[in-house]
Amino acid sequence: LRKVKTLLNYKFIDGAVFQVNQRRSPDAPYRFAGIKWFAAKSPLGPLVADRDMLNYEVMGQVMDEHGNEFAFHSYQSIERPEWPADNMKGIKRAHTATCYLYRQHSEYIECFFQGDFFARGKVMQKVSDYAMAGKWLAVSNAIQCAQAKKFSRLMESVDVK
Repeated sequence: LRKVKTLLNYKFIDGAVFQVNQRRSPDAPYRFAGIKWFAAKSPLGPLVADRDMLNYEVMGQVMDEHGNEFAFHSYQSIERPEWPADNMKGIKRAHTATCYLYRQHSEYIECFFQGDFFARGKVMQKVSDYAMAGKWLAVSNAIQCAQAKKFSRLMESVDVK
């Protein structure tokens, strides 16, 4: 989680995977479903409280009726009583609903994105939207994220032996 958020230009404070409902496998290397939490520094600096998010996240691959393969990555903010919002000083819970769809072409990977972000604070929504746009457009770093995760798994397997 830390590696990916760092590569996506988040000023990462802390994070955790709280629940895993579906894990990746050799047949489905991009599969994941579960609850993730993370906190990040505000992109607007000390003028605004840092933010955290508690999301249900789903990743996977599907085939359309024409045999085209798509990958998807979607996350939706959730509320859970065991992980209450706004319980840490200086951190405010933000809410988001986002979905990325990816389709491979011979020369490039096409990406479609739809998302909403609600900072829930004193920041105007337009300022919040502007700050988040750069984070969402960091999807161009997705290949480096995948490589970093792969190299991390390789390093962990070497450490075990």
